[in-house]
Amino acid sequence: MKNEREAGLTLVEILAAIILISIISIILMTIFSRSSDIYQKQSSTNMEINDAAYALKVLTKEIRKTTEPDSVKTPSETELFIGILHYTFDETNNQITENGIPKFTNIQNFYANREEDIVKIKIMNEHGKDFVAELSIRK
Repeated sequence: MKNEREAGLTLVEILAAIILISIISIILMTIFSRSSDIYQKQSSTNMEINDAAYALKVLTKEIRKTTEPDSVKTPSETELFIGILHYTFDETNNQITENGIPKFTNIQNFYANREEDIVKIKIMNEHGKDFVAELSIRK
């Protein structure tokens, strides 16, 4: 009688395949997990940067569209009046408020100063990035 080769897999071959699939799965899950964490951190950082840039954009836009140049005042370095709008920096909550209502968050520092017809605004986000604008008020 001839020895016929039997078709099928041995237990050792099945175990080897399971181990290889497990190793590949663990590597892929680690890569996906780390890339997701990095994405979340970068997304959060970008949002904080955008908050400060947006705050500066809004403030400069309000100053430019004012029809009464004398209504732009800076009674202190952390306050800015633009007509009926009153912007103040709330250090405890790291935000800039508009008429007492929180408007811009993730702000570490806010500085506003008016000398003659020049208004200087400096906003620093929580990562230490400065956003600066210097505007000439037209009469």
